[in-house]
Amino acid sequence: MSELPKLTIHPAGAGSGKTYKIQKTLGEWVKEGKVAPEKIVAVTYTETAAAELVGRIREELVQEGMLDEAFRLESAYISTIHGFGRRILQEFAFDAGISPTLRKISKDEETMLAGKVLAGSPSAVGLMETLEEDGYGFNFGTKATAEDGFRKRLLNITDQLRSLSGATSPEWLEERTGKKIADVYGGIEDAETLKAALLRAVENTLEAFPLDISNTYELKAGPKKKVWNNYRLLKRASRSTTLDTDWKLWHKLSQLHFYKKDKPLPQEYNDHIVKVIATAERLVYHPGPLADAQEHAARLLRAAGETLAGYEKEKGKRGLLDFMDMLSISYRLFKEHPEVLALFRRRMECLVVDEFQDTSPLQFSLVWSLRKTEPTVPAIVVGDVKQAIMGFQNADERLLAEMSNKYPTSPLEGNWRSSPELMRWINQVGGAMFHEGYTALEAKAKFRSSMEPLEIIAAAEPLKEAAWASYTVNRIQELIATKQQVWDKKLNVPRDIRGGDIAIICYKNKRLTFYAEALRKAGIRCRLEEEGWLDSRIVQLAWQCLAYVADPGDRHAALYLASTELGTGSLQSALTGLMEGGAVGDRILEKLEGVAERPKDRTVDAILDDIVTTLDLYGTITGWPDGAEARADLLKLQDECIQFMTSSREALSSGGYYGSGIKTFLAWLKAKMEATDSAGRENNTRPSPSIIDEEAVQLMTWHKSKGGEWPVVAVCGMDDGEFPRLPNTKVDYDDFSDLDTIMDHAWVRIHPKFSSKEKNDAFVEDLKPESHENTKRLLYVALTRAREKVILEWPEYLPKTNGKWQGTYWAEFCRAAKAEVTPKGMSIKGVEFSCPVSTITLKTGIEIEAASTESSLPVFGRRAIRRSTMPEPLTPEAVRPSSLHNDSGAAGTPREDIRYGKGFAIDIPGVDDPMEKGKILHRAFELLSGHPEREELLAGAFEGLLAPGQLKPVYEAVRAFDSWLGSRFTAITRHAELPLLALDASGSVVAGFTDLVVETEDALWIVDHKSDQVKTDELLEERFNIYLPQLRCYADALAAARPDKPVKGLMLNWVSFGKISVVGR
Repeated sequence: MSELPKLTIHPAGAGSGKTYKIQKTLGEWVKEGKVAPEKIVAVTYTETAAAELVGRIREELVQEGMLDEAFRLESAYISTIHGFGRRILQEFAFDAGISPTLRKISKDEETMLAGKVLAGSPSAVGLMETLEEDGYGFNFGTKATAEDGFRKRLLNITDQLRSLSGATSPEWLEERTGKKIADVYGGIEDAETLKAALLRAVENTLEAFPLDISNTYELKAGPKKKVWNNYRLLKRASRSTTLDTDWKLWHKLSQLHFYKKDKPLPQEYNDHIVKVIATAERLVYHPGPLADAQEHAARLLRAAGETLAGYEKEKGKRGLLDFMDMLSISYRLFKEHPEVLALFRRRMECLVVDEFQDTSPLQFSLVWSLRKTEPTVPAIVVGDVKQAIMGFQNADERLLAEMSNKYPTSPLEGNWRSSPELMRWINQVGGAMFHEGYTALEAKAKFRSSMEPLEIIAAAEPLKEAAWASYTVNRIQELIATKQQVWDKKLNVPRDIRGGDIAIICYKNKRLTFYAEALRKAGIRCRLEEEGWLDSRIVQLAWQCLAYVADPGDRHAALYLASTELGTGSLQSALTGLMEGGAVGDRILEKLEGVAERPKDRTVDAILDDIVTTLDLYGTITGWPDGAEARADLLKLQDECIQFMTSSREALSSGGYYGSGIKTFLAWLKAKMEATDSAGRENNTRPSPSIIDEEAVQLMTWHKSKGGEWPVVAVCGMDDGEFPRLPNTKVDYDDFSDLDTIMDHAWVRIHPKFSSKEKNDAFVEDLKPESHENTKRLLYVALTRAREKVILEWPEYLPKTNGKWQGTYWAEFCRAAKAEVTPKGMSIKGVEFSCPVSTITLKTGIEIEAASTESSLPVFGRRAIRRSTMPEPLTPEAVRPSSLHNDSGAAGTPREDIRYGKGFAIDIPGVDDPMEKGKILHRAFELLSGHPEREELLAGAFEGLLAPGQLKPVYEAVRAFDSWLGSRFTAITRHAELPLLALDASGSVVAGFTDLVVETEDALWIVDHKSDQVKTDELLEERFNIYLPQLRCYADALAAARPDKPVKGLMLNWVSFGKISVVGR
C-alpha cells in the first residue's frame, strides 16, 4: 500500500470543484483502507459545507457497499473550526480545567459582563475621564455618545486581543504597536522650537491687533463671524501652556480666515494671519501628537487586557463559553498539555482544511498543532488567495501564500461552473488583476450557452441607487419576458429562464432594498433578508393582541385592534366608544378577553397559539396580497416565543428580564430585535416565505454570494467602495516564515486619528495597499458567480464627480484589470471582448411596468386547494388495523362461540367513557394473563381506580380465561401487546399492537380483548363482523413477519361476558 502524501496544497480558483476533489480524495483513502472514516479531521467554513462533505463521502461509500464505514463516518471530526474546537473542549473538559456542561453565553450576558468588567478596569476608567481630549465625541449619524464610541472601540480591541490567545506579552504588544505608529507618523522636530515659533506669531498678531476687528470693517455675516473666530482662537493660543497639548487648536490656527487682497481687511492683518497659519501647519512635525497617540494606544491595550482578564474570569465563574473560547482554550490546551495532544493525535489519521484563505492565525495554529509533531499526519489544504475576503474576521490570506511558498502545490486547473465563453473573459480579468498569482482555468463545463456571456449597463450621468435599480431590473424583466434559454444543471437540458436563475449582488445590503422594490414593481418575486420584521403588519397585530391579553385595560392595544382589519370599527368609532362609555367595544376584544380568562399558568407560546387559533390569524392572512410573507413572519414570532421560554433564566436576568410573562417577553423581544446576534447578524430580518422558490430572484451581498452560483448574475453597486477610515485596528503579524510559532509574532496594529489632516492622509495611505488587494479579491468573487452571463453596472460618470471616486470598485477594476468600455464592448488589458453595452444618458430612472402573469393559486391555505372528485381507489401510505372497523368482515369459515367464565360488570367512579373502561380491562388482562403472581400488583397499576371489592371479579375473569386457554392450546409462549410493523399487499405500512399472540409448536393464534356489551347473539354477530377486518390485518402482518409458522386462528375475547369467539384463518 503506497504512503499518503504528507501535505498537499490545492490552490483552487472559483468553480474549480474543490469540494468534489476533497470528497473523492477522502473517499478513495477510506475505500483503500488508508484512513479509518472515524479518524478523519476535516475543517470547513460553514456547517452547510461540512454536512455536504459528509453526505457526499457517505453516498460514495454506500454505493461501494461499505455500509459499516459509512456508519462510522458519523464519528469523524468533520465540522466548522468552531464546531471542532467545541468538540475538543467537550471531550477534554477536565484536562482544560473547565466544566463539561458549559453553556453558550447569551447576548444579554455578554453585554452585562462587558459592562461589569469595564467598570472594574482602572485603565478603562482613566480613559473615560479624558474622552474629549482623546478625540471621542457625539456621532450625529448613529446617535452614539462619546462613551458609546469608546466602549465599542475598546471591546473591539479586546476581541482582537482574545484572538492572540495570550501568546505575546502586554509589554511587547505596546512596544510593537507604538513603533508602527511612529514609523507611519514620520519625522519630528523639537517641540519647544515649534511651540515658540507659533506662540511668537500669535503674540505678534495680537500685539498689532489687540482687539476684535470684526466690527471695525464692513464685512458680510459669514466673513465677519470667521474674523471674530480668528480673534477668539488667537487669544486662546496666547495662554502659556495651551499649545503644549491642544492639537485641535493648532489645527484650527492653520485654518484661520484671511483675504489675499488688502480689502476689506488691512494687508498687515492678512500678513500676520498667514504667518500664524504657516507656523501652525508645522504641527505635522510636532512630536506631541505622536506621543499622545502612542500613549493612548498603550492605555487602550492595557484597558483591553484588564477587560479581557476580568471577562474570562466572570465567564469561568458562570460556566459560560463563547465562539472565541472554542478556539483559544482548545489552542492553549494542546499547547500546554502535550499528553492531551498526543492522545487526540491517536484519534486521527488525516487532516483536511477547506477555505484555507479565510483562516485566522489562531484557527491555523490550532489545526497546525495537530501535525507539527512527528509522525505527521497526511494533510490536504484547499484555498484560494484571490477569494480571501474575510479579513474583518481576522482571517489572513498571507498564511496560504506562505504555505504555498514553503510547500509544493497542486493547483486545480479546471472550471466546472462557467461556460467556455464566459471563462475566456474571467481568465483575462483574473490574469490582469493578479498577474502570476492567477492560474488560468480550463473550461470543463459540458454545456454551450445561448446567451451573451457579458453585458454592460453603462451610465454617462450620475444615478441614484433607485435609478440604477430600475435600469438593471428592466433588463432582467426583458430576459424573462423573451424567455432566454439557460442550461438546467440538474436535468442537463436547456430551458426558459426563470427568476430563480438570476442573482443581483451588491457590496452593501442596504442597497439591495432598491432592487427588491424595483423587482416587486415589475411583478417579479425576490428573496432578500430584509429588516423590519418587528414592524411587519401581522407581527404588530399579534403584538397588540398579546399586550391586550396581558392587560385588558391597555387602551392603546384596544384602540389599535378595534380600528385595524381584525376589528369591526374605525379609529373614530373606537375613540368615541372610549370617551362615552369608558371602554372600546369590539368583537375581537371580547374574543381576546376570553383568551385572557383561561388558566393563568400558560406559557407565552401557549397563549400566542390560543390567540392565533381564536382569531384564525392564519386563515385571515391567506387573503392578504403578501400572505406568504405574513405567514413566515407569524411563524417566526411563534418561534421567538419558544426561544424565550427555553432561554436560561440566568441569561434573561442578566439582561434585566425577570419572570416569564407576556410583558417580560415583549420587552425581551424588542431589545433582541434592536441588537445583533453573536455572529453580528441582524435579528430583525424578515424570514423567507419559502425555502425554495424557483421564480424568485436572489438578492445578496458580494460577501454572502461567495460559494454560490447562478446562470445569470448582475454585479451591481460598482460605485460603492472600500475607503480606509481612521481610527483603524487590526491584528497583524511580524513574521510568517516559521508557521509553528506564528502566534508569537502577533500584535495589534492601531492606526490612530489625528487633528492634522496631513497626518491622517499619511495613515490612510499606509492602509491603501491592503485596501486595494481586498478590493481586487472581492471583485473577483463577485465576477465569478455566474455560469452563463454577467450583467455589469458601469458608472463611467464617476471621474466627472468631485467625490472619492478613486476608491470605488469601478475605479479599482479599471485600474487593476485595465478595463475600459469600447465601441465593440469591453477591453481587458488590451484584449477585446464583444458584448452588448447599454448607455444611460439620463439622470433619472425609468418607469417599470409589471408584466402580465398567469394567475396562480396561493401557495398555502384552503384557497390553494382545487375542488375535484377524489380518485378511486387510493392506496393509503399507512394503515392502522383498528381503523378498519368500517370494512366488511363476514367470516369465511364457521365461528365457534365458547363460554369460559361468568363475565362481570364494573362501575368505575369518574370513568363514564366506554373506551376508557375498555383500556382499564385490557390493561388488567395484559398484566395478569399467564402471570397469576402479579395479582397483588393490579391495585397499584390502576392507582386506586378500582375498589378492593371490584378487583376480585377481574382476578376471576382472567383466571377463567387462562384456564380455558391452557385446556385448548399447548402454548410454548405468549406474546402480550406484541408490536407489528409490516407492508400489506397494496404496499401500505401496517402498524399496531396485538393484545395477545399464543404460540404453539406448529401455529400462531391471535387474541383480541373486547369489552363491548354483546347481550344478544345478533349483537355479537354484528360486532364480530366489525372487528374481523382488524384481526385479519393483524394476521396478515404477523404472517409476513413470521413465515416460519402459520397463523391458524383469530379469537375475540368478550371479557364482560366470559365468552370467546374463534374462527380459522
